[in-house]
Amino acid sequence: MRHFLKSTIALSAFTAALAAPAFGQDANEREDEAVAQEQAAATTDVITVRGFRSSFADSLTQKRDANQVIDTITAEEIGQFPDQNIAEAIQRISGVSITRTNGEGEAVTIRGLSPTFTRVEVDGRTTTVTSDSANPERQSVLNVFASDLYNSIEVIKSPTAADVEGGIGGIVRLNTPEPLDVGELRWGLDASITDADLRDETEPAITGFYTNATPDGRFGFLISGTYEDLDRRIDKIQNNDDWRQVDAGFLADSSDPALTPLIGGWFPGRNRIEQRVGERQRLNLNAKFQFQASPELLLSLDGLYTTDEREEDRSRAQIQWRRGQLESGVLDASTGTITEATFTRHRTEFRDFTRIADITTYGITGAAEWTPGLWSIDAEVSTFSSEEDFDEWRVDHRTNRDGLGGYSLANDPRYPSIFTEAAGLAPADVDVRSANFQQRIITLEDTDFELDAEREWNHGIFTSYQFGFRWAQAEYDRKQGSINGQTGGLTYADGNNEFVLDGTFGQGFGENLLAIWPMIEPRSFYEANPPAEAFTFNDENLWTIEEATTAAYGMVNFDTANTQGWNMRGNLGVRVVQTNYTGQGRIDIDTASDEFLIDDAAALERDYTDTLPAFNFVISKGEDAPFQIRGAVTRALTRPTINEINPGEDVIVPDQEIIRGNPELEPFRAWQYDLGIEYYFGETGEGLFSVAAFYKDVENFIVADTFEETRDFSSVGVPSQVYDVETFRNGGEASISGVEVSFQTPFSFLPEPFNDFGVFANYTYTDSEFTDAFGNSFTFPGASETTYNLVGYYERGGFSSRLAYNYRDDYLIVPSSAQDGSNAEFGEEQGRLDFAARYRFENGVRVSFDVLNITEEQQYRYYDDVSRLEDLEFEGRIYSFSIGFIY
Repeated sequence: MRHFLKSTIALSAFTAALAAPAFGQDANEREDEAVAQEQAAATTDVITVRGFRSSFADSLTQKRDANQVIDTITAEEIGQFPDQNIAEAIQRISGVSITRTNGEGEAVTIRGLSPTFTRVEVDGRTTTVTSDSANPERQSVLNVFASDLYNSIEVIKSPTAADVEGGIGGIVRLNTPEPLDVGELRWGLDASITDADLRDETEPAITGFYTNATPDGRFGFLISGTYEDLDRRIDKIQNNDDWRQVDAGFLADSSDPALTPLIGGWFPGRNRIEQRVGERQRLNLNAKFQFQASPELLLSLDGLYTTDEREEDRSRAQIQWRRGQLESGVLDASTGTITEATFTRHRTEFRDFTRIADITTYGITGAAEWTPGLWSIDAEVSTFSSEEDFDEWRVDHRTNRDGLGGYSLANDPRYPSIFTEAAGLAPADVDVRSANFQQRIITLEDTDFELDAEREWNHGIFTSYQFGFRWAQAEYDRKQGSINGQTGGLTYADGNNEFVLDGTFGQGFGENLLAIWPMIEPRSFYEANPPAEAFTFNDENLWTIEEATTAAYGMVNFDTANTQGWNMRGNLGVRVVQTNYTGQGRIDIDTASDEFLIDDAAALERDYTDTLPAFNFVISKGEDAPFQIRGAVTRALTRPTINEINPGEDVIVPDQEIIRGNPELEPFRAWQYDLGIEYYFGETGEGLFSVAAFYKDVENFIVADTFEETRDFSSVGVPSQVYDVETFRNGGEASISGVEVSFQTPFSFLPEPFNDFGVFANYTYTDSEFTDAFGNSFTFPGASETTYNLVGYYERGGFSSRLAYNYRDDYLIVPSSAQDGSNAEFGEEQGRLDFAARYRFENGVRVSFDVLNITEEQQYRYYDDVSRLEDLEFEGRIYSFSIGFIY
């Protein structure tokens, strides 16, 4: 009923929003209203009304004037962005897809390259933020940043020599307003509440900004901030232990003729059912100061501060089918998947967690812009820091080789029916296997210095030349430790549980889901049974890695300035960058009876130099020509992740196995080619039709690698033996090519009432391929073959509404590490429909209503075939209502 009522409300709001302004008045009434609005605007000191249409138009202007391949999204007004989330906004751009967590956009994939290939900047400052990740990567989690702090987002697809290297996929640049550009007193305040089908509580948020400038225009400042109180509820079903093949030894009775046909069939190694409930407080603050010290000298200082505090309870039932024996099963011969199975002597584990994470980021930039005569000289110093402090309390139980259990995919493989006899145990029959506390601190710090100079140079076709220097040092630190409490003879009856499953797991999306299992409150249990010794950071995965880069570039800008015939403008330059790594890790040696940690034994020292040329051009006929040809030839790089170059080693002596990174890895390098045509049309210049092709030839693709190696650890009493080593290596070449098609226009050329509508649409086709270490071919991780956006909007007077659909088809997430190419992880196709409506009153008040994920799309991942579940994260609709004021 709740779903039905909310769907009805959303549909009614959408119908009324479109119908009332457009069709509820005759032509004379609409004309009278327009005249009244014009008269009111002439007599009151209020800003011009803006909406989705103006946002699209401003973005188009920036794209048209750019001298590189770029797409932008602009705010409807200061403090009012078209989407509630930075990642959600960026997904509207052609060639862009996003990943989600808890129904919220998180990280960005550009042109089929995963988020680790995307460089993120805030006002030009390096920004990398990790979240709930055991190992920091190069991707930045964008849901830490509130969208309403920014007035534009740029997605740069072809860099110039002046752009900082690091993003083969592209550069996402978040820009905050410049107070001297605003040039007057402006302020705004917005309050909102958000509700969701799968969340337990409504979520309040408040956003505000204040900006002003002195009458002489020499000093200006802007302060803005957001605070959000977010409810977290995630229901998940997983099989994160690969799909396994049945052999004769796995059968309960290998002589049973009903079981032998199942040999070779695929079954899940384990199923995990998990519910996460908690809350999250997110604070964003931004401040910017500008001082025009003289007509030639502009000084500025800006800073960003964010906190993201999360507290979450998790409860998990995990059934290890591979630890049991197969009693019966049904085989789908077309896929080789065992769609129904029962097991005996399997393992069932119950685990409860309390997790508290505090993610703090800040960035400060001081800059000076000096423009003496024909020169423009910019100097900038910035620092950025992100720290995730993660605490976890865990209590678990294991029922080993007891009872019956099984699963069925008969109704839908996304919603498997799962049962195990252990789920019905009473608390007194569930012994506590361990009570554990773990702390992890991950810190990323970056310091940059940049100096750029440009001089006007009217020499033939050349308009200016520029050059610059950049030095940056980034430090990545990780430390972690864990300790066990005392649990001898204790059961779940000796604890308590503040978080209790209510039997609504999955919220009705799947039938026969396992919804109840034994639980315990882990933090209070651990504190009631503390360990005998003190906590230390004793984990093997401790390391510190420093990355220093030194870069210099030179570039010329050109414009043939032939307004009567064909004209070419653009830039040509080269960037040279040296990368140097130093670092230290640990070697952890596990024997059958003991564990040894060898500090400072795994060292990293590595450097390499790259030359990155860049040529961008735009060809047009005449001044303000409607037709443009845009192209680029560029060289780009993306460095390996910290996990891939981590020098630390995990040595498991009984299994004769070593897991480690590879400090000798080369970075990904790519030649990139872009060519497109753009046609701008319409009396207001708000129409665009464009077609663009791109090709990326990626070298040094990094793949998983395994080989044998003889090692000697006699210093800790482990004799020499042969080990299977799991690591990474550069695995050759990969390629990505594609076509992007975009179209947008208001329907102002149509008769009423259709002239108040408009459309924005784009389509991207991507063809990609890479070959792994065993010769298996895959598409590029993160690349969907087809993505598209279709956005329809309506605006009249102060009212604006938008219906937006975003689609991406199946895509590879994690390539296989197996020799036969099996158990590659894919994401299923997904199409999401969102609705937004705004009404802006003439006095500056704005009311808005949004519905996200109207069709209740689920995020589903699978191995090899869509019938083989890897992860299902239940998602429902999200509703938001806000009211605000801008002066």
